Amino acid sequence: MATGFIAQATKYNLYRLIDATTATTAVPSAIDDGIDISGLFGTFTKIDNCVAEVWSSAGSVTMTGTFRLWGYNAITAKWFPTGTGTGAAKGTINAGAAIDETGTDLIRHAEPVYLLSCFDRVYAQCTAIGGTATALTFDLCVPREAA
Repeated sequence: MATGFIAQATKYNLYRLIDATTATTAVPSAIDDGIDISGLFGTFTKIDNCVAEVWSSAGSVTMTGTFRLWGYNAITAKWFPTGTGTGAAKGTINAGAAIDETGTDLIRHAEPVYLLSCFDRVYAQCTAIGGTATALTFDLCVPREAA
């Protein structure tokens, strides 16, 4: 599911957390779920100010998706939903609301996420998906430090 590093641009690196899912995904439970970000902070990136990008690669008929971002702390050996909220809404992208179409058969959503440097791994969970043949991708855009 997670594919990790995708590409490097002049100002950012792109990491794929979910690749064209057509179904919901599970809550992270294993130590190696998601992608390892422990080596990013303090080397060539600043991961305290990232951008979560959700987009559709296929589908039709009023597509929607809901996502939750998780961080893993190796010291406590636990996964935590990032961000604010209560209960199942904690850590949900788009303030807990479903991300819907921005155009006909098209989903594009970007929002900032903060303080990921406090975690060793990061995981995106698709908690709901709607529409016909909907395929949603979740990327993390990580700014690079200026040289």
